Amino acid sequence: MEKPLRWRTKDIVYLFIGFILIELAGNFFWRRYSPLISSYLFTFYLRVGDLIFLSLFLKIKRANFYAVGLTNFIRGVKGGMIASFILGSLAFIIIVLLLKVFPSEWLKVLSPPSGELRLLLITYSTIPPLVEEIVFRGILYDFLKQRSNIWIGIFISSLIFSFLHGYSWILWGIPFIGGITFCILKEKFSSLWAPLTLHIMGNISLLLFPSFLDKLV
Repeated sequence: MEKPLRWRTKDIVYLFIGFILIELAGNFFWRRYSPLISSYLFTFYLRVGDLIFLSLFLKIKRANFYAVGLTNFIRGVKGGMIASFILGSLAFIIIVLLLKVFPSEWLKVLSPPSGELRLLLITYSTIPPLVEEIVFRGILYDFLKQRSNIWIGIFISSLIFSFLHGYSWILWGIPFIGGITFCILKEKFSSLWAPLTLHIMGNISLLLFPSFLDKLV
């Protein structure tokens, strides 16, 4: 098993500069070609670019994906599936209640996706969660934990994660809680596969859930 990498501040700075440049390039192309491609598929292509960049970044560090936590596959996936069942059931109940109170806010985000659902399930639920888990739980969280402690690492990495996912004032808190949960799962199962499994199942649920909207509101 590979030991966790010892991250330096300049590593994190270079990492996020690289992602910012990829996002800027993506926005440039999106403004010109958005009528030709769905936002979900575009996000997939963008995250493929992120994954290529991550691979080069780790190669420079003379490491591989095991070094960022992709170890203990069986244990991690089992833990992630159990968490998905428990938290998914709880989230479903909470969302149903919130839909009754704030229907307009939720409908803006939980609208039925356009395009082929099978394609979206493949693109939106594979590479994007992998990239986000490696960056936020595999690298950023470990860096913050090494520089302070577990709880500060959990809080700050989850806060940054939520800022990048806060589509509306109601939904800002959901990725924050999700980020905390992902970090705890990684610690409990000593594997990035646990939060990655939960993340994948969550993305799948977000794609399938709009099918039930007409019955819930």
